[in-house]
Amino acid sequence: MTWLLLELAHNPKVQQTLRTEIEDVLNQNYGILTYDALKNMEYLDMCCLETLRKYPPAGMVSRLCVRGCQLKGGLKIEPDTQIFVPVLGMHRDPEYFPEPDKFLPERFDPRKESGRPKHTFLAFGEGPRMCIGESLFLIP
Repeated sequence: MTWLLLELAHNPKVQQTLRTEIEDVLNQNYGILTYDALKNMEYLDMCCLETLRKYPPAGMVSRLCVRGCQLKGGLKIEPDTQIFVPVLGMHRDPEYFPEPDKFLPERFDPRKESGRPKHTFLAFGEGPRMCIGESLFLIP
């Protein structure tokens, strides 16, 4: 939350868009903040996801390869090999996130096709041990 507040302070247009959305949703809900009201705040979700992209809780995740495979470029990974995935590096890669140093919540607009490969956003990890917190967001 601290990183989100910092980004909102540095990005007044994003802050105003978010504030407008929150006010509109609360007005529609008679000023009561409920779970359903939060689920209607899509721009808030986008801001939180963009914050997690820029500042992932875990800069790296590790996994144990359970069966061998071959990656693009010919690299073979043998079973029982420990793999380290550089989450921060992927989240800041301009190939997947153009202008990676900018705070652009619209990257996570569920109405737009991002065109990036599925596993390039890993703030929640991936696979059977991924964070259950992902279910709280509208991830495109």
